[in-house]
Amino acid sequence: MRILSDLTEFFHCCEFVTWLQLSECRKLTKSVIAVKHCQKYGGYMDQKKIIGMLEQAGRHRYFKVVAEKGGNCCDACRALDGKTRRDDDEPVLPVHPHCRCRMVEIKERVPLAIARFQPQEKHIADLTDFNRDREKLEKELGKDIDEGKFSAPGRELAPDIAGRGLTAALNKHLSYREGRKEKVYRDGKSWPTLGVGANLAEEHILATFKTLKKFPKEVIEDLQGLKKLSDSEREKKAKDIEKQFANITFSNQEIDKLFEASFQVAEKDVKEAFNKGVWEERRLKNGETVKVWNGQKVDSKAWEKQPELVRAVCLDLSFNTGGPGLRKYKSFLRAVKAEDYRRAALELLNSKDYTENIKPKAANRGLALRRRDAAIELSKLAEKQEEKRKRHSANPVEMGKN
Repeated sequence: MRILSDLTEFFHCCEFVTWLQLSECRKLTKSVIAVKHCQKYGGYMDQKKIIGMLEQAGRHRYFKVVAEKGGNCCDACRALDGKTRRDDDEPVLPVHPHCRCRMVEIKERVPLAIARFQPQEKHIADLTDFNRDREKLEKELGKDIDEGKFSAPGRELAPDIAGRGLTAALNKHLSYREGRKEKVYRDGKSWPTLGVGANLAEEHILATFKTLKKFPKEVIEDLQGLKKLSDSEREKKAKDIEKQFANITFSNQEIDKLFEASFQVAEKDVKEAFNKGVWEERRLKNGETVKVWNGQKVDSKAWEKQPELVRAVCLDLSFNTGGPGLRKYKSFLRAVKAEDYRRAALELLNSKDYTENIKPKAANRGLALRRRDAAIELSKLAEKQEEKRKRHSANPVEMGKN
């Protein structure tokens, strides 16, 4: 089954040719009128048209031209070198006597550009092969997962979830990752913080914080007003707040209450990001089944369908990045919803959090290791599911009984 994904980036109509030549669009649509319509109106095509285009593209073979090196290579061959060609393109190789240029078949289809009308923005989006860059990601990042060592031996999430349950395991996990502080301190961005990375300026945290002890009214007002200050003003005010709490120690029970408040918000952020968008199956006339991403549809039960380990990894990501940061991991979330956990692992490493911090002397290397640890666990889950699938294929009757 091939999975097709709607890319998040939208291109203006005038920029369409930078991604796919108009000649290629003509090949896909077999209609010059459709191309002009795409340029002028943003490219309205209904679902039947899209499926028809996919079916049509499936009838052709695609090749990459490898021109002969040396004196026998003419200008015509040189111009075609490295280009993607379809089986009905002209000129047909060889283009000159004694031509030794080759056409190497591309097994995966070239990305299919599908123009779709957006009534308000009049942009076009493209529908492209979800796994088009999988080989590249495996080559660049797969080794980091397969040969990488877990940075915190004995602190893997999967066995802890099996023994403690999701919430308790995540509390222990985040206490290690975020730290568990009994006194108010300033985090890396000078926000007053307590317990397991609980930002006291956040409304939901502050509401719980006020119930822990009797605090002076002025202190609470200072915390409420932090978001209105500039960075330099906030840093100065946060130092004052830290001094005011210097002699106050909070108990484990109080820290757990703050964690519960943080957990609820993190889960809410994850669900909002996770439940929007679904993979929809389409069966083509040629018998092939594809999955098309529908970014507008909502599946309210998508979150509950995921294994606990996957939910824990998503919640860990939400705690670490916040809701807005989590939504930037769109490819990761789509891979998870496709239940392609190996791809999800690769997407965690295909992020700035990992690529910019994995060097040994990077200031925030711990963040990169945190992403890699999660990727290693997801990859192990993918291996277990593949083994289970193979066993089921080998003996479906026995697996059905189990």
